[in-house]
Amino acid sequence: MREGEYALFGFGEAGIVSGREPDGDTQIRVGSISKTFTGFALALTVATGSTALTDPV
Repeated sequence: MREGEYALFGFGEAGIVSGREPDGDTQIRVGSISKTFTGFALALTVATGSTALTDPV
């Protein structure tokens, strides 16, 4: 989010056969990337001092 607006970037192909570029309506399976996102979000809160790795969850 930048200055109150969201930016959408698509890379690769939305369909192997069609070769269509991804857009705002493209549904992407999240899979294991959610673990990476969660780890990054936690690291960010630790870096800003909002939480500590030793805090209970």
